Amino acid sequence: MIRGILLSIGITLISLSLLSITSPISNTIVVTKPYCISIPSTAKVIASIYENSTNVTVYVKVIHDNFTKIIRPPCTIMLTHGKWIFEVYNETYPKISYRSINETIIEKNITIIIQKTVNCTNIVTTNNATYPIYVRLCIKCMKILKFQELSEILGIIMIISSVFLYLRKRL
Repeated sequence: MIRGILLSIGITLISLSLLSITSPISNTIVVTKPYCISIPSTAKVIASIYENSTNVTVYVKVIHDNFTKIIRPPCTIMLTHGKWIFEVYNETYPKISYRSINETIIEKNITIIIQKTVNCTNIVTTNNATYPIYVRLCIKCMKILKFQELSEILGIIMIISSVFLYLRKRL
């Protein structure tokens, strides 16, 4: 009876260590406030960060295990085990303003003052999250067991033990 239990547990451990869910699952999240996600150690997740097609440049703060990185979309990140936080760091956009200037022209003892309207482009940077970023999470693979190699080794040991017990009883 022990031989059968060892053999079935060994085969089950090897089978489970070889299984994984490989059907890709994706979801797009619109981020205006900080977005937090926890990734288990058995998952392979890819995050694609991109912005909408406006003339606003958005910078993203990505925090993982007390490590902060400021990135400019579009970019792709492989998410590892742990807690990830995505938030809008700042937004930069050009603002066009018009200004009147006086231009003085002197020709043959005649002074002419001409007033011109000139457009000026100023770069404005704000910390507001008025324009969202998009985070597309794609789960590529989800393993069934956390320690695959250990379960394979234990499965092989249990199968060998059951064969050894079977041969010992027969001989």
